[in-house]
Amino acid sequence: MAAHRWFFMIDETNKEIGRRIQNLRKSAGLSEDRLAELLEIPVSFLGFTEDGKCNPPIKILMGISNILNVSLDYIAFEENE
Repeated sequence: MAAHRWFFMIDETNKEIGRRIQNLRKSAGLSEDRLAELLEIPVSFLGFTEDGKCNPPIKILMGISNILNVSLDYIAFEENE
């Protein structure tokens, strides 16, 4: 049962991070295609990330952070520096 709760937390965390990335991307006026191009990743991977269906590597999160001009803390925890 405890393992099940852990997986639920990971799933919810991925969804929250994905929503933040999507909101930031839209606020920056970028399409999924354009952000994926800047990150040099498939647009489908970015879509899965924004939908919370995958856990993106730190390298991708760092790229998103740099392009959207926000801290990794904000992306991960919605906390400012």
